[in-house]
Amino acid sequence: METKTNLRVGVPKEIASGETRVALTPETAAKIIQAGFSLSVQSGAGEHAFYADADYQAQGARIEQDASSLYQAADVVLKVKKPEPGEIKLLKPGAVLIALLYPLSDPSLVESLVDHKLTAFSMDLVKLGQPVPESNLSRLSKSGVSLHTEK
Repeated sequence: METKTNLRVGVPKEIASGETRVALTPETAAKIIQAGFSLSVQSGAGEHAFYADADYQAQGARIEQDASSLYQAADVVLKVKKPEPGEIKLLKPGAVLIALLYPLSDPSLVESLVDHKLTAFSMDLVKLGQPVPESNLSRLSKSGVSLHTEK
């Protein structure tokens, strides 16, 4: 598949305790790749959501073995939860972070993102023109970031 853009999207493994979701399903990964973006997924990122690395590879995603390489290469990083302080340091300046950040309850996170020259979209604050309230998971899925939870 020929890439139409140099924009690199990265999906790291969630490291928050008890987090079993992944920011991108293989199905949505295929859509991102079909749109011409390159996609890297950290090895094991989908494991707790029952997606194997091979599921992402079958859609054309590259599997990165370590978080550091993924963060350094990614122009856009998709996460479920807000990044831990160590993760923020791995993001390259100018990168875009899309996640559930809850910045109004964590001003130090906002300061850290600014200090590292990152652009962030907090999906818990994004409204997509829906007249009725919708869940965070619904907003994420409609924006191209799909989540899978255990039943």
